[in-house]
Amino acid sequence: MSAGMHPIVITGYGGISPIGESLDQTCASVRAGIDMFQAHPIYVAGEDNPEWGDQKPMIASCVPTLEPDLKGMDRLEALGLAALLDLLDRLPLKREDIGDTALFFALPRIDEVTRTWGLDDAFPKRIAQTAGLDGLKRIGVQTAGHAGGFQLLRKTYELLTSGDVQHCILVGLDSFVDLDRLALMDQDWRLKSDRTVDGFIPGEGAAAILLELPEAAARGERKELARIVGFGEGSEPNQLSHEKNSLGEGLTEAIREATAERIPEWVLCDMNGEQYWGFEWGVVQTRLGPTLASMHELTHAADCTGEIGAASGPMMLGIVARALAKGYAPSEEILCWTASEGEERSAVYLAAGSEN
Repeated sequence: MSAGMHPIVITGYGGISPIGESLDQTCASVRAGIDMFQAHPIYVAGEDNPEWGDQKPMIASCVPTLEPDLKGMDRLEALGLAALLDLLDRLPLKREDIGDTALFFALPRIDEVTRTWGLDDAFPKRIAQTAGLDGLKRIGVQTAGHAGGFQLLRKTYELLTSGDVQHCILVGLDSFVDLDRLALMDQDWRLKSDRTVDGFIPGEGAAAILLELPEAAARGERKELARIVGFGEGSEPNQLSHEKNSLGEGLTEAIREATAERIPEWVLCDMNGEQYWGFEWGVVQTRLGPTLASMHELTHAADCTGEIGAASGPMMLGIVARALAKGYAPSEEILCWTASEGEERSAVYLAAGSEN
């Protein structure tokens, strides 16, 4: 959805990651290329040779304020609450605004570990209550992993433009350093280690984004940090679990819908170091040709945060919003894209806010 679409604006952000107790700190660390990759304090990589007990440290990217053995839903709640409080401390909504606000959570993709975490509608309600957001008009969750945050933008757009709500808070959160999830990913040979070259560094994080129509932002005297002017979705037939490489079909479809023939100069994505995603992006660049001809900067925050899954999309929105607001963005035309482990592919096109 792009042509003739009414823009929605980002007016606030918050977050937490291994490289920042706030989203401001995280953005500064990404800009500087800082990471916190180090041996996990508890987990060790699977054995190359079980007979000899050959175990090596597992490199991970953990939020330092969380206990390493904090697990599952409790870990996600701590991340989500920290991101929400960072947003609200920076730009608190008035009490009368909460009744006109929707709160959506992009959560980890369901697998044999996360399905035991109780990631249903009760999960965001607990976080909202702890954050003092009682009386929200709508609360919902999406468990699509990486692409979930951008997928929720379509629902957000519909609610805002219909007048059903005046404000929407989008939160993405994920953790790959939960001990059970580490074991699952390690078992599947997906974690980067001495025995797995084609893998990712597990990370965790959360980001919260406040979205409104420009008119609502003006009434509330909130500055437009960035404008979302297009978004798109697609489906990839050759998913990560298949033996074949990606065809790039779903991501190409999503980017074409989001860009609507605009030419981005800055691209952000959620590639995490696994070969599958790099190959997919290469195919997409071939398919799109002139659409990406002006791209001169590609940012993948996983280089600094590690793999953050469902937090990736909202985190990118925060990175772009801060860069535009602070004046160091390399371009005022920005494309962000995400790709889930399943078929889901999503893209968002952003531009500078009216006051930037």
